[in-house]
Amino acid sequence: MMSTEQPTPDLTTRFVIAIGHDLHSAQAVIKGPVSTLIDYRQRLPDDETNHFLQMIDVQVDRLSALLDDLTELARLQAGQLTLYFEPLRITEVIEQALSVIQRQSPDAVVHFTAQTTVRVDVDEVYLRQILVSLIQAALARSAADAPVRIAVAASEPASITVSVQDLADRQPLVDEAVAILDAPEQLARYARVPLRLWAPLVLKLTLIRALVERHGGRLWTAPGDDPNASQGNTIFLSLPLAKRDHVTEGTWQRC
Repeated sequence: MMSTEQPTPDLTTRFVIAIGHDLHSAQAVIKGPVSTLIDYRQRLPDDETNHFLQMIDVQVDRLSALLDDLTELARLQAGQLTLYFEPLRITEVIEQALSVIQRQSPDAVVHFTAQTTVRVDVDEVYLRQILVSLIQAALARSAADAPVRIAVAASEPASITVSVQDLADRQPLVDEAVAILDAPEQLARYARVPLRLWAPLVLKLTLIRALVERHGGRLWTAPGDDPNASQGNTIFLSLPLAKRDHVTEGTWQRC
């Protein structure tokens, strides 16, 4: 007798379905304003036309980001993504990332301190991309005037740790997304959260983690001094020092 019971989709299948839903959702949001502009452009007031154009612009950016992440992750997993490593001072790369953030969000408040200015063997373009993504995510979670804090510290004799912290309300999605990367079989623990809500975040963090690991580092989250605190989300990444470099004392600060 043929069974009518459907198997439960595994994490990969559910993840692909969720990302597909997100892509389709953005497409649907674009389609409505485009159709309206085609049919009624001459009759629409300028402010309404501009509103529709802004909606389209936001959704195109959202689609582009998802497609870029999917493409980069596929290339990385297929071994087709080449990274070019060179010894660079970590503070210089973070400064580059902050310059990008400043151009995109002139009013953003980011505080940066470094206990060391060592060099790390990194691909400058991809490390900057990683840092920009983490800072953008922290700013997106925060109130307009709330600062995001970036810190660099020596974690081991041969590595450094970069932390990106916001002061927004604690969002379990951040911790859970990283936890799912660590243990996909624990997905059932997070069933209360619709997959479509954190699938784009998991995709972004999957790409970031893969890139960090290609640099010989790792990505994780950890609670602050008070794990029951209602504010603060922190993501850490560690990077090995450049060959023949060593941790030096000193403090660097930018506010």
